[in-house]
Amino acid sequence: MGKKDKIKIKTGKEVSEQQEEVVRLLKFLIVIILMIVGIYFFTKAFITKDLFKKAEEAAPISGVINYDTTIIGQIFDKPEDEYYVVLYDAKKDSAIYYATIIKAYQESEKPLRIYFADLDNQVFNKQYYTENADEINANTTDLSKFKVGDLTLLKIKSGKITKVVQSEETFVSELTPK
Repeated sequence: MGKKDKIKIKTGKEVSEQQEEVVRLLKFLIVIILMIVGIYFFTKAFITKDLFKKAEEAAPISGVINYDTTIIGQIFDKPEDEYYVVLYDAKKDSAIYYATIIKAYQESEKPLRIYFADLDNQVFNKQYYTENADEINANTTDLSKFKVGDLTLLKIKSGKITKVVQSEETFVSELTPK
């Protein structure tokens, strides 16, 4: 072997140029890997800020399903044979008053199940709401013709509307425990 093929390292061993190239390549790869790991932790810590969160803070929040709400298109599809459906705008001030009456009714002895349909729900229920009293048609099972006003209480038995209440006084008397 010639002088070109061997290089002396500080330890006193002779190393070929090929071996030194491999050592340089390994050092280069280690530096690149360390940079990638560093960028990963920097991003995780300061950009997404998930690195220092506790496990319970980062855990997903479980959802709650409200089985008392419904959309108007499904008012006839409930499992009970007889129940009420209250159709009203939950954002109006009178909604608190209605909720109080409903709560008292639900605490009475053997109440019927009550489902709620919010008329303010733009996507599902708004098409069934009208401000014009002449257009109101709540006593039908044909949902394409179904229209209600600000407050409607429907009593449904065996998939058919048996009672329609649209005045506040009748609403109160219907849900007053007897």
